[in-house]
Amino acid sequence: TNVLPETEEAFCAVHVKLIVGDITALQFRGLADIVDLFSPGEVRTTHQQNFILHRVRRESLPDLYAALEKYGLAGSGAERVVDVIACPGTDSCQLGLTSSMGLGEAIVAEFSMNLPDYEDIQGLRIRISGCPNSCAHHHIAGIGLHGVAKKINGKLVPHYQLHLGGGVSADRSVIGSSKLKLPAKNTPAAVMEMIHLFRENRVGDEDFNRFVERYGRDAVCNRLVEFTKLPSLEEAPESYRDYKADKDFDLEDLGPGECAGTMIDLMENYLRGGASSLEKAQWHLKRQEYAEAVGLIRGGIVVCCRALLIPFGVDSPHEEEILKEFQYKLVEQGFVSERFENFTEDLGKWAQMDPTEKSIKRFLREADFFVCECKEAYDQLDANMKLRKIESPEKNGVTMDLEKKVDLRLDLSGVACPMNFVKTKLQLEEMEPGQLLEVVIDDGEPMRNVPKSVQGEGHKVLELTKTTSGHYKLVIEKV
Repeated sequence: TNVLPETEEAFCAVHVKLIVGDITALQFRGLADIVDLFSPGEVRTTHQQNFILHRVRRESLPDLYAALEKYGLAGSGAERVVDVIACPGTDSCQLGLTSSMGLGEAIVAEFSMNLPDYEDIQGLRIRISGCPNSCAHHHIAGIGLHGVAKKINGKLVPHYQLHLGGGVSADRSVIGSSKLKLPAKNTPAAVMEMIHLFRENRVGDEDFNRFVERYGRDAVCNRLVEFTKLPSLEEAPESYRDYKADKDFDLEDLGPGECAGTMIDLMENYLRGGASSLEKAQWHLKRQEYAEAVGLIRGGIVVCCRALLIPFGVDSPHEEEILKEFQYKLVEQGFVSERFENFTEDLGKWAQMDPTEKSIKRFLREADFFVCECKEAYDQLDANMKLRKIESPEKNGVTMDLEKKVDLRLDLSGVACPMNFVKTKLQLEEMEPGQLLEVVIDDGEPMRNVPKSVQGEGHKVLELTKTTSGHYKLVIEKV
């Protein structure tokens, strides 16, 4: 089930299936040795949370299987129903509501006991997200699940919203939908019940999604009603807890907002985009497509500027403003080297020059230095999300008069995450301990994340109230 043909008959590709995308350090080192032996020094990760080895000789398959089995990596069913996909959930994500990986492992364990034969269940995938954000793409799975909280018998219990019949293919794109919520501890049995229902009632060789369309989502949910119930807390206290949890389920115990994590993601994404633009520019340069190359070089530089401006709370759709802010906040303040002292002026000259292969090569070389230096500056980001200057210039005794910054008000309505947190953090850095900052933020994600992120920085949240305009007023004491 894990072997795929390649264009040359003597070779094939091999999936290495991981349980909910997880792998130990010992397995990782073992896999590195296996790649050296059976694949030409190359292994790739897949979108399905597995590895794939290319150009494996067919006569080597038995030996490869034995080597994988030694490290517990020879499991069959890659990209089949038994290959469950889960996001990290509460194991590591501070936005997670439920232990999606715990549920994924429980479903895999259920399959190992009760689903030895699954070859007749073609095309069905199970995807689990620990919150509605759909990092595991639960909305395009035959059986999709996302974590929610719901009360049973007066007690808050981890649940999963069921999504049925979703999928994307060349001839069909459907978002799965359902009204049913399942307690986390009942979900593996409910999944098995859906598979039994499918096997008992399908017509011909129809796949799971076509069965759901014909049989009806409501009819499927009616078969699952018994799984929505739990015994009393006294009878089965474990049923009220999440997977991997040693105490009662409580949303207040979740981690602080993930504003800082989102900042890191954005910065890394921008920096990767900048490097990728230069690679594409090199490709166009080789083909003497000079205008395309210049555009990509400039775009790569601008996107790296965006990356380093995030800790300063600066973003703009206008390139000129981004370059201007980068010049002032990073070049002139010493966060990048003196090589880029006349950065914006030089960039304008490069963009206006006559495009020749020689001049573009110089432009590309200079851009390479710039991208590398931006990456180095990012690598020096400290735990407080601050960049470090290359050289600390003398302050010459000049200090800001912070005493005037008492009872400040910051209107961040319309400012999305994580920029609202960045701007709040920067304002607090200019204030004295004990001073109060009033911030206006939007409802939804800002209201959920910014207060927790501020508390994570060590400050006190004194008030969080909804205003008549539908926004929230956040009062913070600088600590």
